[in-house]
Amino acid sequence: MALSEYEQRVLAEMEQHLRADDPRLASSMASKSRGIDIRRLSLGILGFILGLIGLLAGVATSQTWIGIIGFIVMLASAVWAMSAKTTPAATRVKRQQKPRGTFMQRQEDRWNNRRR
Repeated sequence: MALSEYEQRVLAEMEQHLRADDPRLASSMASKSRGIDIRRLSLGILGFILGLIGLLAGVATSQTWIGIIGFIVMLASAVWAMSAKTTPAATRVKRQQKPRGTFMQRQEDRWNNRRR
């Protein structure tokens, strides 16, 4: 279902407010929506398959240690394939930030800047 003109305008305004209020969150959300890292995903799947083969070989030969190693390789490959890499945009935002004081000072700044 398509959005009406009014809904599209409200959504665009909300996006602008989000970028103005919290640029770090906006950049992290934008970097996650860029797409899938095919190389990382394919290497993770390859490692998962090799680990599965090791697990099955350990079961077939009654060698428990081979099965355990195969399971660890499977788990590590799956976690590595699904983990996010740090993007240059996120690194750049972290470098630009300056120390802003204590927790209460930051909360007071956020309260004062809430309408901007």
